[in-house]
Formats: sequence, C-alpha cells, structure tokens
Amino acid sequence: MTHVETISESDATGDLAALYEQERERMGYLPNFVRAFSLRPKVYRACQQLNGAAKARDVRRYELATLAAARRLRSSY
Repeated sequence: MTHVETISESDATGDLAALYEQERERMGYLPNFVRAFSLRPKVYRACQQLNGAAKARDVRRYELATLAAARRLRSSY
C-alpha cells in the first residue's frame, strides 16, 4: 500500500487552507485527490488549469481521451 503524506484540514494554512475551503464548497466535501496535493497546492492549481484548458476546447474529445486512457491503464477509478 502506498503512503502519501498530507496536511490535515486543521493544520492547513494560507493557500492550502484556501484551496481546501474552495474544494469543500465546490464539491460538498474534501476529496482525497485534493489532499494528495496538500504539500504542493500550486501543482494542484496548475493541473486544474490544464484540465480546464483541455475541456474548454472540446469536451467530448476530452472525455473520449480520458476514457481511452483509463481503459488502456485498466483503471476502474
């Protein structure tokens, strides 16, 4: 099992605390994938920008590419 060090909500400060609050508001809870970026919140923001840019151009193509990649990796997530 992989262990990923994270910063808890109660210990989060600054940009990370703001990120946690924003994602909790947006999703209704704080997902584990957001916590996984807790040591590098700027990387999470960059991933969000990249994801948004890919979807903005052609959502259907983005979804097809995501599905194809997941099938290739045999991912059920």
